[in-house]
Amino acid sequence: MKIKKSLFLFLVFGINGVGFAQNINSIDSASSEVTDTIIQPIINFTLESFDLSDIPEDTTITRVFTFTNEGTDSLTILGVSADCSCTVPEYTEGTFAVGEKGYIKVTYNSKGNAGRFIQYVTVLHNAGEGYTFLTLKGFVVKQL
Repeated sequence: MKIKKSLFLFLVFGINGVGFAQNINSIDSASSEVTDTIIQPIINFTLESFDLSDIPEDTTITRVFTFTNEGTDSLTILGVSADCSCTVPEYTEGTFAVGEKGYIKVTYNSKGNAGRFIQYVTVLHNAGEGYTFLTLKGFVVKQL
């Protein structure tokens, strides 16, 4: 009987003590992560979307998306592509040091299009998720 009681008390307090130690360790590791400096690039666009409102058919419109590397490591733009041949992106290539700025210039040609549109430009980079979607949207008014 005494052995069963001792075993019971050991299991209750022993498991409880192990659980408490794990909580302390997880709290310690969480607090040390907060104080560590993470070395990574961070891309920050001034705007990620332009609303062009109403534009006439057969018009070419250009907008510039600017970005800054706000991280703690170099930012590299790996590529930029549009989802339609009516949208052409140009960009500053290369690697951007911390604090450096760059741009993505996007030109939309409304020729042959009428009605509402949303054009996406995908920017591939080495920061965060590895990509950013930029958007041009508006309405092409058909010429009579």
